[in-house]
Amino acid sequence: MPLIDMPLAKLKKSKRALFDTELPFSFVFDGRPSSELLKEWVKRTETRELDENRTSRTLVFIDPTASLEVRCEVVEYSDYPAVEWVIHFENKSPNNIAILEQVKAMDLTWERGSRTPLATINTGTAIDLTSDRTGQGEFMVHHLSGSAPQKITDFGPIEDTLRPKETLKIGSKDGASSNETLPFFRVRTGEEGLIAAIGWSGTWEAEFVRDAERSLVIKAGMVPSEFHLRPGERIRTPRMLVLFWQGDPFRGHNLWRRLILAHYSPRPAEKSLIGPLADASMGHFTATDHIRKMDWWVENKLPLECYWIDAGWSGKTGLGWPENAASRTPNPELYPNGMREVSKAAHKRGMKFLLWMWAERVKKDVEIGAEHPEWIRARNEIDGDYGLDYGNPETLAWMKRFYSKLISEFGLDIYRQDGGRAPEESIPQVRYVEGLYDFWDHLLKEYPDLIIDNCDGGGRRIDLETCMRSIPLWRDDLQCAKNFDPVGVQGQTYGLSFYVPLSGGVSERTDPYGFRSGYSPAFAINWHVWASRIDSKNFDFDRARKLLNEYLSIRRYFYGDYYPLTEYSVQQDSWMAWQFALPETEEGMIQAFRRPKSPFESGRFKLNGLAPQSRYEVIDRDTDKPKVFTGRELMEKGLWIKIPDQPGAVVITYIKIKR
Repeated sequence: MPLIDMPLAKLKKSKRALFDTELPFSFVFDGRPSSELLKEWVKRTETRELDENRTSRTLVFIDPTASLEVRCEVVEYSDYPAVEWVIHFENKSPNNIAILEQVKAMDLTWERGSRTPLATINTGTAIDLTSDRTGQGEFMVHHLSGSAPQKITDFGPIEDTLRPKETLKIGSKDGASSNETLPFFRVRTGEEGLIAAIGWSGTWEAEFVRDAERSLVIKAGMVPSEFHLRPGERIRTPRMLVLFWQGDPFRGHNLWRRLILAHYSPRPAEKSLIGPLADASMGHFTATDHIRKMDWWVENKLPLECYWIDAGWSGKTGLGWPENAASRTPNPELYPNGMREVSKAAHKRGMKFLLWMWAERVKKDVEIGAEHPEWIRARNEIDGDYGLDYGNPETLAWMKRFYSKLISEFGLDIYRQDGGRAPEESIPQVRYVEGLYDFWDHLLKEYPDLIIDNCDGGGRRIDLETCMRSIPLWRDDLQCAKNFDPVGVQGQTYGLSFYVPLSGGVSERTDPYGFRSGYSPAFAINWHVWASRIDSKNFDFDRARKLLNEYLSIRRYFYGDYYPLTEYSVQQDSWMAWQFALPETEEGMIQAFRRPKSPFESGRFKLNGLAPQSRYEVIDRDTDKPKVFTGRELMEKGLWIKIPDQPGAVVITYIKIKR
């Protein structure tokens, strides 16, 4: 049965009134909870079809004094059991209004073991999850750690069990959405549950409160959540997306992956985004050095899709990191003909060009900081670090003009944005986050085929909103200090694949174990990232060519369904394995890694998502010798995998044999 064919979990038009006190959000206004207030307020609804799969439904509530308007903008899906919403608050009066506080963009109650709908978003749509099952089993919350402070366990999965009267809190810190915790989670009880995302590129918090019986209350929102709105002032809350599922949790996660790829991923030039195979180099080399590196790839017939210049290309020789990072001008000693010379060279060789930027970085005596010191927002005093504020309309307008022109003049295909933290205060945080989205939306509108690489100190700003506009090609700074460990990259792919289908892996090694550890939807090669000249003396070109072509041949599988085949571990004496499947073409891939200290050279792994009666050709990419198994054998008995090398890695592909 196709993943999206879930009769018990389809969105249905509710027979209940369009207004109900059990809305999926809550707040307190003038000391009173919204559950009481909204019963007394004027309400109206607006509905329109967005396309064949999406319906927009807007609920508007206005208080009796016509001072506060609450607008809930909902998107309902017919192709997935999912619903999304964003809340807006607007002061319609000529005066300051009472305090708006305890704003929870998500406030849901999940109940187990009930024959009534387990979860209802009362916006005119019910999520009907009734079933004959009892729904027994404790509530389990699955989530991932975040990206800081560059631990080998970054993006590792965590599962907490909530027993009666227990509470769990998760969230981010320091104004970055995936700093500490990734803003995605799964709630499960028995064989049903929900998966949710919090679209907010600032600080957020989610709370899960278990009662003594069979209910779990889920609340989430930005932090802090207390507002004083001036006359005419309007704010938005985090975007919330919830998908409901039944059956195996992996079924739910693969529904989620498909939903994100179909409706919440960038589409450069109106096409699905395919992450590039890129060669990354630091920017403090000369233009000649970079062009020589490009030629090395071409002359040795090594496939490459993108040339990547990271930090160090701007400012002046002899200045410190803060000054040069705050500059947006190519260092004239390194790039005497500007950056266009390098991008032209890349394009001539059939490569895209990626350039690192820190859009918000500014210093009082450097370029725009010297010209407009009033625009500077003090962020912290570490190495003289200050930031431009997206929430300042003048600053935002300048950034749009400046970077639109820069992308054209420099010839960028991929704009890599690093750094940035939202303010901690409520209204400044809202304005900053709104401005960030406006800035990126402007660039994408000006350049429809542009790809935005979302870095922010290595994966600290990964959330639903940034995933809609960008891809994190460098998802963690763990490997920044020249201490690359394949185990860390394996763990990142393992965890992120549950919730974030698009991201980039990296490798600094050319051996099969180290290289294959970096395979992901996008892939950065760091073989010569710190070298101005490439030493080919002891380089194994045949092996490199084979591995690069292998990656390109299997990359498409990362955009399919995901099944972990082992438990998560970052121990050096364990194995890690996973399967990616393309049900539409009835094929897939298995990757397995034997860690350096693992004493076991083989294991058996049960595959997923196959047709039991069908026959599959299975090929180990190291031997290219096909073997044939039935789907039932592979799912029930499992596939025997042997890795004699310690450490070692294998890539195995399979495809259904057509009769």
